[in-house]
Amino acid sequence: MVELSDQNVRKYVRLLEDRNYEVAKDEHNRRLFSKKDVSALQEMIKIAKSPGNTLDSAADEIIENQDDFEETPSENQVSKMSDNDVSRLLALVLEKLDEIQNENKELKSNIVHSYTDLKNMILKHWNIIQMKKLKLL
Repeated sequence: MVELSDQNVRKYVRLLEDRNYEVAKDEHNRRLFSKKDVSALQEMIKIAKSPGNTLDSAADEIIENQDDFEETPSENQVSKMSDNDVSRLLALVLEKLDEIQNENKELKSNIVHSYTDLKNMILKHWNIIQMKKLKLL
């Protein structure tokens, strides 16, 4: 991976984006870096560190040679899984879902019991206070 601060990554990517390099973004406009993008950033840093180069000249060179950073189809494709693999994964997901649902039921039950206990305790203390008030009258 690229060892840079978030601020420097944004700066370097903006240099590329200013030259019409496109980095995918999610629905919240956050960048989603591909292997191609990471390779391009690594090469940009390498070029910029070489004598006589700047970040701008490195960005220009990356844009000129961006075809060298194209991802192979296997990087973008979902791996092929057999029906048995999918069935096993689905079974694991459903099992985990059942566990979570059972935990939620248990938590709900605990909340109801705690609420009932708290309500009873408040009523008990309320009655004690009322009894003390009556004795004072």
